[in-house]
Amino acid sequence: MRVAHGNTEISVVDNIISCACIGSFNLEGVYLYIDEIKSIISSLKEKEFAMIIDNTKFVGCTPDAFEEMEVYSTWLCKTKLKAKAFVIKSQVNKNIILHRTPSLSSQNIAFFSHYSEAHAWVKKFL
Repeated sequence: MRVAHGNTEISVVDNIISCACIGSFNLEGVYLYIDEIKSIISSLKEKEFAMIIDNTKFVGCTPDAFEEMEVYSTWLCKTKLKAKAFVIKSQVNKNIILHRTPSLSSQNIAFFSHYSEAHAWVKKFL
């Protein structure tokens, strides 16, 4: 059994799921993240929601972890997600995210440098 790498801090306020992704993620770490997010979405009982993904402390993912993130992102397209904002520090991070998860093109997404900007943007959709 492999140990999960990568940490998340997840909270929900007013149907906005905020998640800080910290460190480098392997497949097991991504599974833990996905399970927690799916549980939260299920608890919202089919209500519309938005997400803020804070990747300012995100280092990366293993290739198999990115593959699983694409499966999850495709599933997310079938939920009541209205908007997803990413908070990032670099253009490189944005390019990797977009390249490795092409299903994001089917979601209403935006990238920001500051959490407050991301929060103001997603609130417009709820």
